[in-house]
Amino acid sequence: MNAYTISKLARDSGFSAAVVHNYTQRGLLRPACCTASGYRIYDSEALERLRLIQAGRKAGIPLAELEAICRALNEHDNERLERSIAAARSRLAEARAALDAFDRVLAALNRLPSAPEMKQPSKARGALLATHVT
Repeated sequence: MNAYTISKLARDSGFSAAVVHNYTQRGLLRPACCTASGYRIYDSEALERLRLIQAGRKAGIPLAELEAICRALNEHDNERLERSIAAARSRLAEARAALDAFDRVLAALNRLPSAPEMKQPSKARGALLATHVT
């Protein structure tokens, strides 16, 4: 088992120690054990949880939804886990649809005769805006 103190877990995950502590208090993380002196020791599962939270937050999933996923994982509640993941995926699908609509409107604006000459937007997902040619 890889053992992590809060500071090592924070360093390896890119989160601050205060965030790790906060996520522990909120139930998103659980220490694997505590030392006799009261220090929390985390395992590699906690690091993976933090990576899940980070990926979810970057994707725009609210912390409350990620909290529901983590709590379902903690409690081994597969039914609630499936519902929570479905809700997060639904939110992501809505965001993708909104981005697609934005790209269509932007493309239509770029075709107008009054539009400034612009480079074509990148095909990569996440490239929202075309840039002006200089």
